[in-house]
Amino acid sequence: NKIALTTFVIIPMRELTITTAYPANEAGLINVCTPIKAAFSNPVDSSTINSNTMMLLKERQTLVKGGYTFSNDLQTAILTPDTRLQGDTLYTVIITTGVTATDGSRILADYSWNFTTTLPGDADSDGRVDGNDLMVLGRAFGANQIKPYFNNNVNFEKDSQIDGNDLMVLGLYFGRRSIYYTDSSRSPIVPLSPDTSQARLKLLPETIEVKPGQVFEVRAEVDNIDDLYGA
Repeated sequence: NKIALTTFVIIPMRELTITTAYPANEAGLINVCTPIKAAFSNPVDSSTINSNTMMLLKERQTLVKGGYTFSNDLQTAILTPDTRLQGDTLYTVIITTGVTATDGSRILADYSWNFTTTLPGDADSDGRVDGNDLMVLGRAFGANQIKPYFNNNVNFEKDSQIDGNDLMVLGLYFGRRSIYYTDSSRSPIVPLSPDTSQARLKLLPETIEVKPGQVFEVRAEVDNIDDLYGA
C-alpha cells in the first residue's frame, strides 16, 4: 500500500483593527456638522459597512441616519449624517464585528466611542456662539461645495450652500454657551448631561461629582465677584 502525504500551510488571519476614530473618544464641543470617521488597519470591504455595522446613536438610543463614503485606499470609512447633529448632546459610534476587510480579516469584537457636541452656530468649537463664529460664516458666505472657501463647519442646514439659512441658525443661538463649555481660568459647574440633575464641580486640579441633595461648602478668595462663575 502506498501512503499519500499532504502538506498543509496554515496562514494566520490578521485581525482587522480600528487605528483612528474621529471625533476622538470622549471629545467635547464637537461641531454639529462633523462627519464621523474610522480608519482601519486594512482596506475594508465597503459592502460590509452600513447602518447595521457602523452606527451613530444619539444619547445611546436613537439611530442617526446618514450616508457612507470611503477613502481611495478603502482604509477610512466616513459616515455623514443626513442632518446636523443636535447641540449639547452625547453621541456614541459603534462598529460591529460585521465589518470585514478585503483580505477576509474581520473585527473580533464590537468597537465603540463617545463624543459630545457643542451648540449649532459654534463654528470654531470654543463652546460659545459669538462674533468669532459670525466672522467664520462671513468668510464662507455664498459658497457651495465646489468653491475653495466653502466651510462645512458653518453648513448648519446641511444643504451644501452657505447662505442666509445658516446665518439664521447662528443668529438663533447667538450669545449662548454650550452646557459643556468651560473656561480654564474659572471653576464652573457644568451638567453631566442635558437631561440629568447631577453636575460636575470643576475645582482644578480635581473634579468632584455633585449628586442631587448633596450639601457642601466652597470657600474661595477672589478680587472680583465676577471671578466666581457658575456657582
